[in-house]
Amino acid sequence: MKGTGLARALINHASHRAAQLGLNSVTLETRIELVENHAVFTALGFRRTAESAHPGYGRPTSITMIRPLGGTGWVGGRPAKGAAGP
Repeated sequence: MKGTGLARALINHASHRAAQLGLNSVTLETRIELVENHAVFTALGFRRTAESAHPGYGRPTSITMIRPLGGTGWVGGRPAKGAAGP
């Protein structure tokens, strides 16, 4: 499934639905070990905003990432021409 565009399609669908609901961003969490996923989500317009730990762990185990939506100067997960980037 790698390289098929499925992640982009799912994120775009979620972003479109969130915009329909009047939300200004989409938030996700990913496990800290899944470095390849971090790169994919960053390429899709997400910015790392926080780290957290599951109960019982003394180190971060999860990363929170946010993708801004409408009115933010972002188009299709990337800064629009002339807009500020992440």
